Amino acid sequence: MTDIVIGKDDFAEELAKRLSAELIKTEEKTFADGEKRPRLLLKSGNQLKGKNALLAVRSNRYNPSPNDSIVETCLLLKEMKGLGVEEIGLLWPWALYSRQDEKFRPGEPASLKYVAELLESCGVTDFYTVYSHIYKKPTPLTEFFSSDVNVHDISPAKLFVEYFKRKKMKDCIIVTPDEKGEDRIREISEPLNYEFRCLLKTRDHNTGKIKIDFGDLDVRGRDVIIEDDIATSGGTVVDTYRRINRMKPRKVYIALVHLLTLEGIKTLYDLRAEEIVTTNSFVNETKQPKYFTELNLVPLLAEVMK
Repeated sequence: MTDIVIGKDDFAEELAKRLSAELIKTEEKTFADGEKRPRLLLKSGNQLKGKNALLAVRSNRYNPSPNDSIVETCLLLKEMKGLGVEEIGLLWPWALYSRQDEKFRPGEPASLKYVAELLESCGVTDFYTVYSHIYKKPTPLTEFFSSDVNVHDISPAKLFVEYFKRKKMKDCIIVTPDEKGEDRIREISEPLNYEFRCLLKTRDHNTGKIKIDFGDLDVRGRDVIIEDDIATSGGTVVDTYRRINRMKPRKVYIALVHLLTLEGIKTLYDLRAEEIVTTNSFVNETKQPKYFTELNLVPLLAEVMK
């Protein structure tokens, strides 16, 4: 049971309400040299003692700054531990550094493993994330933490199913640019009874260049949903969209669990797809134009946490 939710935005506030938990806000300040100085806005020094608390941390969608986020998170976690929190939960809707889950080239760190060890050293007993980059891979996210940490790699598939069920789709097919996303795409396609296709993506680990094999894919006259777990620069999705668009589909939607960086978002928006659909796994600046539709993760997360 979560007694206290700690966070700085309305996402944490809504989560606290749904969990019937107390909310403690945080503030983040930065010294002139760039060092971070976060703070728990406590009523008293013993407010956390003996409680089960969850720290909810989302990065800024348009300027993610993952390194700053890790430092601020660890500083807050250590402070929570020092103030006597019984069980420390961490919610990172996007699992930072989960793309580097192994040593792809000699001399590279297995970053995800080291970040997991860092979080454990800060006292994390429960870790929650949404569709990490290694969701349902042969080596799941649980393997990067010790058995002392309860790891929850949560699928938001039902949110996309519910959303697209309301659309009047015509002979729809869901396409993912990477065959490693087959388990993920099945969770959306099967409840909707849509056909799906996993393309073959290869990456040059030295240059970062990606090649996608479309095989015999033909979507002429059909509705298409291009689905992927994350887009940052937007390059993979852009290449997929352009090839598919040349096949003369009826409509093309883009569905992404995690969507970030202003450059990537603008790049995808300029494609003029029917709609871009994502989740609120990142903080969204309301001053920005409405580039996409956001699905709310909070009810799903609260359901899992209860």
